[in-house]
Amino acid sequence: MDLDIAWVNNMDEKDKGLTIFLKEIMQEFAKEELRTFKAWKNFHFVYSERSIMSSLVPVLHSLTDGIWLEDPFFKVDINAKNCKRRIDIVTSRNKRMFFIEVKHFFDRLDKNDLYRYAQERFNETIEQISDITLNSIGDNYIDLDNNDYKIALMVVTTYLQKKGGSYNMDALSPTSQEYANMLNNACYDEKCKISTKPSYVITWKLNKPEKYEINYKNGSEIYPFVSFIVKAERLS
Repeated sequence: MDLDIAWVNNMDEKDKGLTIFLKEIMQEFAKEELRTFKAWKNFHFVYSERSIMSSLVPVLHSLTDGIWLEDPFFKVDINAKNCKRRIDIVTSRNKRMFFIEVKHFFDRLDKNDLYRYAQERFNETIEQISDITLNSIGDNYIDLDNNDYKIALMVVTTYLQKKGGSYNMDALSPTSQEYANMLNNACYDEKCKISTKPSYVITWKLNKPEKYEINYKNGSEIYPFVSFIVKAERLS
């Protein structure tokens, strides 16, 4: 299956294994979503992160040594009190552990709402992985070190609404690379003020998105782009 996927890699320390892993997640996620639409005439990514798990879970099972969802652990806070905490996804691949928190937001293609949503959601996701450290979770998992990663994964669904009986097809002109660059640049914009730059932006552009129109009570929408905005940090 020929998929139109592009990416931006901002990692200060390039990690080929991590880059390949994230690209494969997007590739298999796209295939899973297309299979879902064929069967259900709907996508998981048009709903919340809970629905998105319906695609991410089988994808990660196919690419890793297995996964744990909502995996609990006890961490020690600054007051040395035990606090129960859950991580969305814990998985391993090639003898490395990945601790993943997932968030989702919508980007309306013909309206500049990106800054507000990106700031709120990305900062929230970054905050969620901030307490995942070797000290805080080291007693819960075997042989952790700084080759393992904590990852904030934000799934961005870009949509376009039908107006006056048609879509603004000119809005679909950006390539997948141009759109990935746009999202990446938006995360650096002073209006956005995210807490840290993304490590990766990976964008899938759907081929002829009008073929995947979804009709709602209040109108119809298409979804030309789906992106991952990722912050990946080695455990320390």
